[in-house]
This record gives sequence, C-alpha cells and structure tokens, in this order.
Amino acid sequence: MRYVEAYEIIRTALKKSDMELPLTGNFLSNFFDKHVNDIGLRVVRDKRSFDITPSGLSYMIGQNDFTDRVFKVESSSNNAKTLVPYVPDASIHSGLTTNEVDNIGYYVSHLTSKNGTITGATSANPCVITSVAHGLSVNDYVIISEMTGTGLAGQYHLLNGKRHKITACDADTFTLETSTSGMTAYSSDGGVWVQDSYQLNFTKKPEGTTTIHYYAKPRNKNSDKSMIDLPDSLLSAPIYRCLAEMLNLSGNLQLGSGYVGMAEKLEKDYLQLTATKKSRQYLLRQPLQDFIK
Repeated sequence: MRYVEAYEIIRTALKKSDMELPLTGNFLSNFFDKHVNDIGLRVVRDKRSFDITPSGLSYMIGQNDFTDRVFKVESSSNNAKTLVPYVPDASIHSGLTTNEVDNIGYYVSHLTSKNGTITGATSANPCVITSVAHGLSVNDYVIISEMTGTGLAGQYHLLNGKRHKITACDADTFTLETSTSGMTAYSSDGGVWVQDSYQLNFTKKPEGTTTIHYYAKPRNKNSDKSMIDLPDSLLSAPIYRCLAEMLNLSGNLQLGSGYVGMAEKLEKDYLQLTATKKSRQYLLRQPLQDFIK
C-alpha cells in the first residue's frame, strides 16, 4: 500500500464521521506517518547493520533508518570478532587520553543543539541551503520548518517537517540529500532548521572494521506515492491508530477507542505469528525444529 492510498482511506472514514478537522494531505501525514514509525519500532523491530572504520573516537551516523536502539557492536580485527560493550555516557570521564582507558566501550549521542536560519535554497537536485555559519558536518541531519517559497501566499515549502541528510557543506551552505528540482524557487520569506543527528562514540578507537547492529525504523517516505515500509498484515494498524487519534481530538472517544482496539489486535497477532517462526533451541533439538517447519 502507498501512503497516498492510506490517506484516502482515512479521509473517507473521517468524512463519514462528520469530522470537522481539516483533512488535507499535510495534516493527515503528520498523524499517520508518526504511527508508521512507531509501529515499525515497537512491533516489527527490523534488524539491520552497517560497517564502519572509525578514524577517531566518534562517528557521525548517516543511515536514514537509524535509531538509537543499538543492540550489538562488533569489532573485527585479524579474523577475530570482539563484542564492544555499551557504557553509559554519564560514566565517561573528560580529560583522559585513550592510553589511560583500559577497556573499549560505546554509547550513542542524539545531537540536537545546533540550529539556524535559512536565507536561501536552490530548486535543484540536490538542494543547497544557505545558512551563514551553520556549523554542520557531512552526515548530519536537520529538520526544516517555516519555509515558504511556493509562490502561493501562506503555503509552506515541501521541505518543511522532514528530516534531511547533509551530503556536502562549506562554511555558509549545506547540501541536502533531498531533491527540490521542479519546485518553485525559494522566496526568502523565512525558514529555520534544527539538528537531528546520531553519533556513535567509543572510549577507545576500535581496531579494524566495526559492525553496528540496530533496530531500524521504516524506510523514509520520499513522496506520498512511496510504499509503506511495513509488513502487509500490519498496514491497517497505522490507519486505525491515526483514525483513533483524530476522532479523540474531535471528542468521539468511544469510536476512537474501538479503532485503538483493532490496531492492538493486529499488532498482537503479528507478534504472536513472528514468535512462532523463531527457533527455540531450549525446547526442541534442531532436527525436530526443521521437521516441524
């Protein structure tokens, strides 16, 4: 199912309920897209990994589907794999050199401290943003808001409300992974960005190649025509969750609670189904597990 199809289902259901809230695509996506990500993280828990070769004690993570839910970090050197344990960042002491640290460990930082004002943006592939002395780096992420420039008074730019990866930068400009080709030129009527990046930190520099294993969120929506990155059996769950939230806002709590119950049943059924597919070595020996499959 595509996002545009889910929006139409929600819009049709809400019209039948005499919903007085606006039913525009941007309004619906703010609710629906959030539930897609929440269900992906809470229910699906898709395991993915990537390899890095850090040159220092920190590494800016550039994966679009990354979350801070890292469940394993492995360092490989000389055909040997070593597990890197998690350490709380509050336990890290400043002022120490790596030679004074005995054991390697890692922690993940969510970087949100940087922000700035947008004074220019190109209509091109990729889009180049002008923001004087922004202080950002390659593989940083930013969330943009308050941009105009569509040529229609009061209508915001399509870059708004989305998380964008930075692929190149200099002192006063940064390039987004996102294309704005064909969009109406930016009108310099405003626009701000805030940092939304993840950084992997080590207490000592890892040797060789390091593999990061994490639970990923659903893949980004490039447009309303993108496919929803959830299993088929869960596609109705974010629709029910979105309907429930919007009905609750309009005061129809009874109908909203019914939709929540339907979503919870779908999620519970999915978890039970995936649990039966996992091998249980502590219950049956592997030959018998293969026979049952």
